[in-house]
Amino acid sequence: MNNLSMIGNLGKDPELRYSNEGTAIVNFSVAVKRQFKNKSTGEYESDWFNCTAFKNTAEMISNNFKKGSKIAFTGSIQNNNYTNKEGVKIYGHVVMVQNVTFVESKNQSNQPSDNNQNSRKSPDFDEDPFEKNDDPITIDDDSLPF
Repeated sequence: MNNLSMIGNLGKDPELRYSNEGTAIVNFSVAVKRQFKNKSTGEYESDWFNCTAFKNTAEMISNNFKKGSKIAFTGSIQNNNYTNKEGVKIYGHVVMVQNVTFVESKNQSNQPSDNNQNSRKSPDFDEDPFEKNDDPITIDDDSLPF
C-alpha cells in the first residue's frame, strides 16, 4: 500500500497550469520538519518534497495557499525517473496529492493576495459559535428524547 500523510510549509507559490484537455495541474514544493534536532547545530532540519495535484484539488491549492502556508495532505509517492539530454538516467520521486486539510486559521496563514483573479474568498468566521453566552438555555424533561 502506498499512502502517506504530511504536514509542512510551501517553499514557493503553487504553479497552476492546465493540460491540453483542460485538466488543472498544480505543482508545489513542501518542507516537512523532522521530528528531531541535528545534534551538531541543535536546529530542526527539513526534508523537501515535490508535489503534484490535479483537478479540483489543484485549483483549491492554487487558490488558498502560497509560499510559507502550512498545509496538510494525504497522497502517494510515484517514481519520476527520466533520461536527460546527455543520456544520463535521473531518478526522482513526486508526491501525488489526493486530499488537503487546512491546518491554520485565516488570520494565521498567508492567504493569496486580492489581486489574484483566481482566488476564492473563504468565509469569514469572526464570530465564535461556541463563545459563552450569558443567556441560560432552558430545557425541560418533556423535550428530551430519552
